[in-house]
Amino acid sequence: ILGLMFAGAVIILGRWRGVGAIAGLAASMLVIVAFTLPAILDGSNAVTVAVVTASVIAFLALFLAHGFDHATAVALIATLASLVLTALLAWIFVGASSLTGFTDDTSFLLAGLNQGIDPRGILLAGIVIGSLGVLDDVTVTQAATVQELYEADPRVGRVTLAGRAMNVGRSHIAATVNTLVLA
Repeated sequence: ILGLMFAGAVIILGRWRGVGAIAGLAASMLVIVAFTLPAILDGSNAVTVAVVTASVIAFLALFLAHGFDHATAVALIATLASLVLTALLAWIFVGASSLTGFTDDTSFLLAGLNQGIDPRGILLAGIVIGSLGVLDDVTVTQAATVQELYEADPRVGRVTLAGRAMNVGRSHIAATVNTLVLA
């Protein structure tokens, strides 16, 4: 019931973009169930699988929700670059903090099954895929902001446009710090 209420609210408020967002969410779940989980269970490198998963999800979700235009393409490129950086930083910090990926009985059960599933890899994969929502938010909002600023004054110079966009971007990052840490 809550899922239906959520989908209804998204569609009512977002109209066709809401429909696209729900379609992107459904596609995301399909990618995770049909590709990610089987690949990890087959012993594939969880971080590589997560980066591929997040890249496919980003492509599907962004274009389904926001349409095929330049702003979405720029947001996708920024999201993919940010995903690679996120994976690298997660790998460094998980290693430096000696996190093992063993969090509860399920983690130990997976290790006990001796199927080649690395709990640390699962942790890193979760960080990468989990960060996608925040990255999507930041990159799409920033690309849309630049487009709107330009459309409001097409005569604005590139330097002025970039400066205004950076001001908005800084505010957005400052407002997203809590979300990034909590995610």
